[in-house]
Amino acid sequence: MKTGYNTTNGRALRAAVIGSAEGVIYAAGAVNDSGTCTCELAVTEGTWGKNFLRHFFRITLIEKAKLLVRAAKTYYNIRHKTKILSKVRKVYFNDPDIRTKAFNLIPASVFDDADMIFLVCDDASQQIFYKASDYAARLMEIGVSKDKIFVVPYLMCSAELPLFVDGKLSPLCKKLADVKPVMRYMEYQVTDFCNLKCKRCEHLANYVKTLEFVGAEYFRFCLEKLSEKFENITTFRIMGGEPLLCRNLHEYINAVHEVFPYSQIKIVTNGLLYKNITPQIISAIRNAGAEIQVSQYPPSREIADKIAAFCRDNGLKLYISSPVKEFSQRVISDKSTDVKKTWAICLSKHCRFLRNTTLYPCWYVWAYSHPDFQGIITKERAVTESECAEVSYDLTKNLDADGWDILAAIDGPLELCRKCGDKHVFYKWESERAEN
Repeated sequence: MKTGYNTTNGRALRAAVIGSAEGVIYAAGAVNDSGTCTCELAVTEGTWGKNFLRHFFRITLIEKAKLLVRAAKTYYNIRHKTKILSKVRKVYFNDPDIRTKAFNLIPASVFDDADMIFLVCDDASQQIFYKASDYAARLMEIGVSKDKIFVVPYLMCSAELPLFVDGKLSPLCKKLADVKPVMRYMEYQVTDFCNLKCKRCEHLANYVKTLEFVGAEYFRFCLEKLSEKFENITTFRIMGGEPLLCRNLHEYINAVHEVFPYSQIKIVTNGLLYKNITPQIISAIRNAGAEIQVSQYPPSREIADKIAAFCRDNGLKLYISSPVKEFSQRVISDKSTDVKKTWAICLSKHCRFLRNTTLYPCWYVWAYSHPDFQGIITKERAVTESECAEVSYDLTKNLDADGWDILAAIDGPLELCRKCGDKHVFYKWESERAEN
């Protein structure tokens, strides 16, 4: 297929448009006005589509009410343009929760006939295609080739610019392969060691005996390799262990902010070492617009007012979690056969994890395969080296895979999800230090 021509194998090009109601209406009109191709399919988060009522009767009363309010607002804003959708042969409704439910109401086969698929961004940032990244990953997951997917920036929609100029695709509209995706979330542990030895620590920090750090310069190198694949990391969490054990934490914060300037940086801590936050670290946090996130374990709760006062006095953004009174662990049951159900209840299913230059679907894939933890991981949970290699990406070696390939491979239910289990068991919070 060539975007400069209006036929493919002797027939007119057929286009599909996907996005918010406003974006889809714009793109459908722009396609049909182009004379280059016709809009055969529209998938919209607006309340239109042959499958909308099926969705409506499956949701709760509260969800129905919210959906109707949203429908009324959408119709009021674009009521004079809705006739454009009547010219599209197939219009489908899509659940707005596209990260986990994209296209679950739409047969995958409906995309087969499209020669071009336009993903219309509804974010005002010109180079950061948040929602388009989620849609593209879901399309590739159901087998749609990225070669026929195109990203339409918000500017074109807001200014109602033509998609085609003289029969050729506008240079503002980018082929998916020429646009780096956005990763919604990333975790990085500057150290695995923690000063608070919680029993049943979810990140196994209570088993780590040595305080070691990843070098700040090497950390920056890892981020730069990551930036070759992704345009931005929406939320980047600097974690541990305990990150405030790192005296040069400002260097890590500066590195994230400089490599991914649009990223929302969160520093996850138990807060007990808040006095370790030096003027240099304070300056870096302020400059990056970062936020300190305190997990309120019982020892943290005892000094929560002091932590809050320190952050207030130094102009630092602070979030304190609700009191942590228990820890949960996943258990593999006899019914743990449906990997999709296991993935659906997982609180870490979108928690991408970077360790050195290797990207993992989540922290567990790394930990369950790491030699240091094999003595405490049960046989049924252990991840072999080959299993880990299948779902992880070394950014210095997997050079053929672009960001879209990586997203499509790790952003969804994986066979390894079975190793985490399909049910939760809860334990009262305890610290190993109480016994020492």
